Amino acid sequence: MKVNQMSHRITRNWKKWKPIRDKILERDNYQCQFCQATFEQLKDKYHRETRLLIVHHIIPEHFSNDKVNEESNLVTLCYTCHYNAAFVDGPIYKELRKRREKIS
Repeated sequence: MKVNQMSHRITRNWKKWKPIRDKILERDNYQCQFCQATFEQLKDKYHRETRLLIVHHIIPEHFSNDKVNEESNLVTLCYTCHYNAAFVDGPIYKELRKRREKIS
């Protein structure tokens, strides 16, 4: 049941989220802001065109505050850096935490 609720939430908000996402990807030149990998480099490396670059919320989306979808709270990360951002002791998490403190 949670999967259906999540899918519904994503589908319901896609029209609102997509223009914001596209704007951030363009602002960041379709490049991971941590490792600097570009979309083209990632496409060649992984031989696909989806889920290569992710617009990451510095303040997590589930906090639902006014700043969650502001440009200053959003950053483009490659799939690997986005995955690694979850590790509390890692450099990506620490860098994003610094950015989060500036926003809060």
